[in-house]
Amino acid sequence: MSTEPRRRWLSLLLQLLGSALVIGLLLRHVEWEPLRDAFTMVDWRWLALVPPARAISVTLHELRLYQTLRAWGRPSLLTTLGIGYTSGLTNTVLPLRGGDVLAVALLRKECGVSTMAALTAVGATSVIEALVFGVLLLILLITQGATWAAGVAELDLASAQRDLGLLTAGATMAVVGAVIVLRRLHTRRAPEPGPARGITTLLADAGRGLGAARVAVNAGLALIQVVIYLGSLLLLFLAIGIDPVPALLAAALFQAAGSLASTVLPQTMGAGQAASAVLVLATFGVPSAPALAVAAMLWASHQGTTLALGALPTWRRLGELGKARAGSTGSASPGGDPPESAPAP
Repeated sequence: MSTEPRRRWLSLLLQLLGSALVIGLLLRHVEWEPLRDAFTMVDWRWLALVPPARAISVTLHELRLYQTLRAWGRPSLLTTLGIGYTSGLTNTVLPLRGGDVLAVALLRKECGVSTMAALTAVGATSVIEALVFGVLLLILLITQGATWAAGVAELDLASAQRDLGLLTAGATMAVVGAVIVLRRLHTRRAPEPGPARGITTLLADAGRGLGAARVAVNAGLALIQVVIYLGSLLLLFLAIGIDPVPALLAAALFQAAGSLASTVLPQTMGAGQAASAVLVLATFGVPSAPALAVAAMLWASHQGTTLALGALPTWRRLGELGKARAGSTGSASPGGDPPESAPAP
């Protein structure tokens, strides 16, 4: 076994051990009888609505990817959805959004777009979603933060709101500035000698998918996607009888913490979501047993939905995944890209 595969397997083993350690620490002091009671009191009528809501949210994410890709032609909608579902299933195993790297390689291979186009589409889909969620979370903190602060001892909520506001504003300005620059490069395409010309051409190619109308539509769809996903978390709270006040803010904070945790720890074992549930819901007065029950149901619904959507597309591509990953490490794209390496997962 070469050094790179050995290092990849060692990294995955360490992440799985880290997940096991987190779950072990969470279960070490849990009261098992309240945990069993939490599961026996589940209202399955609410719980049955969670997978469809999750599936709609995931599909909206892939439709946004398709909407951005259309700037470079008319890719197949079914192919784009299949690539997105495959990427989502891969992200449940690989940390640090490794499925997004795979999506770039598959978009190049199956949709015939350039590397820059694939990177722009995948990156814009994720960044716009993060910005929309950040703005929504900021609004919730400002409008409902006082109620949350009542359940958190000595929490400097005003400072948190100010820091989050500055971070959101700074990130938004940076993205808007980058979009303006890339769009101008796309419209001007001023010829320049030497390597600078190649760099300008690549940036101009990226700017093609970042028009104001296209970004606005994408952001609108992202808002619907985020609201539906937060709604699925509210359904989990209702299913287990948790009524945190305000519930929407609890769901948003839960999602924010879980996204950060699952970036480091794979979602396969659900350690990040479990830790986030216990830490976030504790600030609303929810005991650890019901919080762990919420995390377990969220993990089951997430894994089940991701597997249901991604199993067939992944199976169809399984024999070609190695070739696609290898092609992303230096081969030229059909659009004439210079050889380059894909970012490491």
